[in-house]
Amino acid sequence: MHTYGQPRMIHDTDQLQEMVLALVDLQEGQVGRPWDTSKMESVMGTELKAIAGIEIPIDRIEGKYKFNQNRPVEDQARVAKALEGSDDPMQQAVAEIMRENVEGKTSGE
Repeated sequence: MHTYGQPRMIHDTDQLQEMVLALVDLQEGQVGRPWDTSKMESVMGTELKAIAGIEIPIDRIEGKYKFNQNRPVEDQARVAKALEGSDDPMQQAVAEIMRENVEGKTSGE
């Protein structure tokens, strides 16, 4: 996937601080270790001066529809079957797309 947009620098310290805190919350939350950001307050002003903030509003996204089509149909069917057995709804949705693709190939579409 490719995204396109015109980057712009963020110099405003309040906006930079919001970006840093949001990033910390996101990353630390993903590993299950919420971090007490109040401990950062004493050094935040100094540290923000060393951070280059960048924002890229996305103008265009280009992607490819690719679900192992470069693999033999048997391999694709095997992967789809494995994904179908998952408890993850996203993996089940991918399995359905792959299964439809395999069925289209075997029916001559």
